[in-house]
Amino acid sequence: MPAFNYKISDDDLDDTAFDNSPRVFEPLERGTYQAMVIATKVKRTKKNDGEFVELEFQIIDGPSAGRRHWERYNMENPTKKTEEIATKQLNWVCKAVGVSIREMKTTEELHDIPLHIVLDVDYRDPTKNRITQCRPIAAVLKPPQSSTKKPWERG
Repeated sequence: MPAFNYKISDDDLDDTAFDNSPRVFEPLERGTYQAMVIATKVKRTKKNDGEFVELEFQIIDGPSAGRRHWERYNMENPTKKTEEIATKQLNWVCKAVGVSIREMKTTEELHDIPLHIVLDVDYRDPTKNRITQCRPIAAVLKPPQSSTKKPWERG
């Protein structure tokens, strides 16, 4: 049995400093958010007839910074249409972070790369969001290389 070797003071047990009210998380407003994948898991379905990849996104900018969103992609499913949809949607994420879905070896390759996600309220469960689009964050544009030629000498 694991040992519990910690000294606990009376101050540690004073819970009046904590807000013990239940936390309620409303869905995020529809819109585009800067986010990144911070965790991934591959899990079996409840019926044990397939597998899904779960991505945990964290909003990294704006007033919703720190909020999280989870998305599941059913990559192995008895229904082939479900697999097709999952592959297409996971590929949105891959493209947005510059990873080839065909060459990806581990889901960790998607971690910690900022991207834009477009969220909507899930039509099946209005208490949740769903991703409807993913886009890369525009790369910083480099200024054009200066030329030693004068403007009228350039072709």
